[in-house]
Parts: sequence; C-alpha cells; structure tokens
Amino acid sequence: MTRSALRRCIGFAVPAVLALSACKEEPKKPEPTPPAAVSTVASKQEAPKPLNAPTLLLSEDGLLINGDKVEPVADKIVAALKERPKIVGENVKVTILRATKMPKVDAFFTALRRLGATAVVVGTQGRDGKDASYTFGLAANAPACSPVAHISKEMIISVWPLGGGSTKKLSKGMAGPDITQGSDAIAAQAAHCEGAVAVVSGEDPVTFGLVFDLARAATAADLKGHPAAAQLLGKVPAAGRKVSYGD
Repeated sequence: MTRSALRRCIGFAVPAVLALSACKEEPKKPEPTPPAAVSTVASKQEAPKPLNAPTLLLSEDGLLINGDKVEPVADKIVAALKERPKIVGENVKVTILRATKMPKVDAFFTALRRLGATAVVVGTQGRDGKDASYTFGLAANAPACSPVAHISKEMIISVWPLGGGSTKKLSKGMAGPDITQGSDAIAAQAAHCEGAVAVVSGEDPVTFGLVFDLARAATAADLKGHPAAAQLLGKVPAAGRKVSYGD
C-alpha cells in the first residue's frame, strides 16, 4: 500500500474509533430531585368542645336529663348524673315545676348532695305566676341555732332550731300554709343566730312551690333579722328534734 493510501486509511479510522468510544460512554445520571421541604408549622389541632351541663327538669312525672327520663329515686339519680359534666363542685341548674311533690324534690337534692354539688339553682314559677329563680345551698354547714321551717301535710308551718329545741307551730292560712307568718318566725329565730341559714322542708303531699315560696320569703332582704340564705333538707324532720341532712 502506498504511503498516501495509508494516510487516508488512518484519517478515516481515527474518527470512527472516536465515535465508537463515545457511544460506549455511560449516559450521565440525572441529578436527584431534592426532597420536598417538610413544613415545620404544626398542624392546628381542633380545640376540645366545651362540656355542657345537662338540662334538668323535675316534675311529678320524674326527672328528665337532656330529655331522658330517670325515676326520681336518689340512688338512680346519682347513677344517672355521676358521669355528667358540671355536677361535682358546681351550682347545678334545674327547672322544678311547682306542682312537684316534695318526696321527689327531696330525692333530687339528696342525690346532688351525695355527688358533691355546691348548690342547686332552681327555676320555677313564683306565687305571682312569673318565672323566678332561687339558689339553695347544699353544704351541711348551717349553725345549730339556724331556724328549721317545716310544712306538714296539714299545711301547718313549724319552726325550731336546727340543733333541737322548742317548736313554734303556726296556724294554717286561708289557702294553705301561712307564708308570711312562717317567714316572720324564721326571722325571729335567726335574729339570735350569727350566720343563720333558713333550713326548709315539706312532707307529702306538700308541693315544691310552697317550700320555694317560704324560702324566698324567709330570706327577703327587707325582712328584719332575715337569714342570708336557705337550704333544703332532702328529708322530713321530726319537729323539735336535732336535724340531720338527707343522705
């Protein structure tokens, strides 16, 4: 082969070899995609919904708790309310119809005292037919000289000291117990008792409306010597005897 022919062969071979070697090179790997940035903002958690107090309605038909009927017996009321919010250590709100007989009211108050409620805020109708409210204390802390006022089934009001003592019985009024005389007798007993509380009660078939009226009248701000507050026993006391609370 002539020298010029050899040069031509080399000239053709070199590009071919370079091309072949270029084909054998591994393709470049694509750059890895950076991971998505993780948000450092914590997701907002929903605030817990407030636990509402149960809606309570007491009548001759029984106790309604959020519309569910419960027999007005202390043990059953305790079982129905012990897991409910806004009971222990609270002022429990309840609507009590005036015509409700006292045994059912006594059972309700006894149950709340067992559960550790502080007071019972009762809504009902007053003697004038208008809506009224009164807060009954539940703590059994009234001084022994506090007046007890009890309405008997004969609609006679008896008043005596909580720790026991002489009893004043008042004559019956024209249409039931004489609330005015009863409140005066309570004030007379409380006038000699520092920190006195009016402790009220009534026996079957006395209705809650009458006991409610007596409590309000006995603690009226314009009544001389009136006690500042009232409690409801939760049981029927024996006149003249030392009184213990319903439990």
